[in-house]
Amino acid sequence: MYTGFGWVDPAEKAMAKTTIEFSETAVAQLDHLGDSLHATKSEVLRNALSLYAYIVQQLNGNPDKMLGIVNESQGRVEKLLAVPGVQLAVGSKQANSSAS
Repeated sequence: MYTGFGWVDPAEKAMAKTTIEFSETAVAQLDHLGDSLHATKSEVLRNALSLYAYIVQQLNGNPDKMLGIVNESQGRVEKLLAVPGVQLAVGSKQANSSAS
């Protein structure tokens, strides 16, 4: 699994432990995801962290990339998603190249 800090084997014995407080709604969502994916809460959280790290790495400071949900059968983007903590660069390559 890629965490943004390198590849990690979830079966690795020397994993650190942490305690996180969640709202009842978040716990219900975590339970639902675990049930629907046939995964433990830890696996769901590890996969979510890995995905978030990848998204931040790909989008951070890159104005040419956006995160969206694509409907391939209709050939269009269904929804563009905001990613908390990701700062997209201001301007585009065209705007930056025309200034030089």
